[in-house]
Amino acid sequence: MAVSTVVTAIATLVIAIGIVYTARQFKFSTWLKAQEIFTGYKLTKSRTQILQKFPYYKKLTSMIGTADEQAAKELCRRMDELARLVPYISKENVLETWDYPLGKSWMILEPTVRDEREKTYHPDKWEAFKDLGEQAVRKYGLEEKNK
Repeated sequence: MAVSTVVTAIATLVIAIGIVYTARQFKFSTWLKAQEIFTGYKLTKSRTQILQKFPYYKKLTSMIGTADEQAAKELCRRMDELARLVPYISKENVLETWDYPLGKSWMILEPTVRDEREKTYHPDKWEAFKDLGEQAVRKYGLEEKNK
């Protein structure tokens, strides 16, 4: 009976170590995916096009219907995709790593998101980007820094 208890204890320990290892691997894989999204060609191209042309000046208009509409929508899609990974990785890490581009993108694209939601009758479209972008703006005082 003592041998089976020891074997059970060892097996439980091995399983626990395996679970911890798997969880860490999953978190690391998710972080790599987030980095891949943020440094990917589509996001960097769209982000460069939008951020360099549209500095923040209190009130920006929607980019729906302009020459930059596709880049704006692509940036919204990619930022939303990145923001949806936050439940699986540290929100603080994401904000620390990409605070300024996330917040600045949100400040610039908020009117575009609002118009797209109205146009498509989808009130929650790009909601994860909205939530994370607003947090980045507040946490790092980006409205004040961009005056």
